[in-house]
Amino acid sequence: MPPKSPRPRRIIAHAPPESFVGRAEQLREITSLASPKAGRQGVILLAAPRSGASELLRQSFDELFRQRGGATPVYFAFTRDDAASTAAARRFLHTFLTQTIAHRRDDSSLVTASPTLRALLELAAPSDYEWVERLIQNFERATDEGDERALVRLCFGAPQQAAARGVRTVVMLDDVHVAESLRGEVSLGHSVADAAESGSPFVLAGLRRRMLDLVNGAGQHAGLDSLRKLHLDKLKESDAR
Repeated sequence: MPPKSPRPRRIIAHAPPESFVGRAEQLREITSLASPKAGRQGVILLAAPRSGASELLRQSFDELFRQRGGATPVYFAFTRDDAASTAAARRFLHTFLTQTIAHRRDDSSLVTASPTLRALLELAAPSDYEWVERLIQNFERATDEGDERALVRLCFGAPQQAAARGVRTVVMLDDVHVAESLRGEVSLGHSVADAAESGSPFVLAGLRRRMLDLVNGAGQHAGLDSLRKLHLDKLKESDAR
């Protein structure tokens, strides 16, 4: 009797991969963004309430993380706990660097750890050290200067900085509809739209109606209209059961 194949390890997903049912098509759509053939494509995930969008993105992250040698997955969820736009921006930069370095080291334990930015710099591969160091130095400078706009722009521009050094990422932003409720001088909705047009594959996910408002109100960000729209409804009764 042949030995059983080991179960795929969970990293940030809540459900085991074999228990994640009814979303094969959407999972394939998102993970396909990691292919070099996908180019600069992006997806706007328009989710019905309680349709499981967050778990879909988490499962996508895990599957892409397990695929060695491909694009680096990054998962980030906006939350009202951040209160201010700068707090969300800081957390995004920390999340981006943590997950990128973890993937490139093939160290899934780092994803759920909370190393400081300086500790992450020491963990970065030699080929990544220069751009990671420059990004952290620019972040510290913007923090010291108290320039909120520069800080938010820098943090959400991290994927573009990585791409310029040959580090391809697939960034999945969850609960994007929450971003506009965070206080601060900078509209995070526009910052997210800027990031989505930076040239790296992106997934922007949130409640359907609020996401459509964001896209329609993006104004100068006409590029958002060209992104694929992926509708996520509640599971069929058989799958939910």
